[in-house]
Amino acid sequence: MYISAQKAAQIDALLMGDHYAFSLEQLMELAGLSVAHAAADYIRQQWQHAPPRVVVACGPGNNGGDGLVAARHLHHLGFHTCIWYPSGARSALFTALLTQARALRIGVHHTAEQVALRRCDVVLDAIFGFSFDGAAGVRQPYRRMIESINDSAAPVICVDVPSGWHVERGDVHEVAIRNARALVSLTAPKLCARRFEQRGGAHYVGGRFVPPSLCEALDFDVVRYERERVITRIA
Repeated sequence: MYISAQKAAQIDALLMGDHYAFSLEQLMELAGLSVAHAAADYIRQQWQHAPPRVVVACGPGNNGGDGLVAARHLHHLGFHTCIWYPSGARSALFTALLTQARALRIGVHHTAEQVALRRCDVVLDAIFGFSFDGAAGVRQPYRRMIESINDSAAPVICVDVPSGWHVERGDVHEVAIRNARALVSLTAPKLCARRFEQRGGAHYVGGRFVPPSLCEALDFDVVRYERERVITRIA
């Protein structure tokens, strides 16, 4: 069930190829929706009363885009949400996602001070995904983001891979998320999720949109989803 970074890239390439014809926008919306539902499930188990304040920390790539979508859906699910996005939008897609968030009056901030990180209840980590290599270290301002999240001691829900982790070997780099409490794997768990599970964290998978024929072609399993749910908890 656990897949390598290479296989994860193959899955995305095939999904967006001629045979399956998904667009990047579709995949990001489906991924972000899954993340929001997993985060909501975990948060509601931990906080029984008022919805906590969720800071969504977004990086520059597709993982960050998943976070921008998730912030919007978390807002619609009734959570107090703001976005921490230190870089400017680099494409029409990201510009649109930020516009959609601002239209809902979701705050979009650029520094830890602006998001008042120490006073937040939960951080959704959408900084780096499975394509992060880590060999050259974490560049600024994302190094500062990860360090600030670790300093805050707020519980972290990670999108696909805890930021700074090696996608296959896990928490082996100097700068990486240390206080992850939940992980939302997209499509299928990456190999590093095994190490995450050994630490006792909650682990969800979202990827109900993946065609069975693609799973057969690349020889990987997908988890089963109950009824209308778009996520499932596996640990």
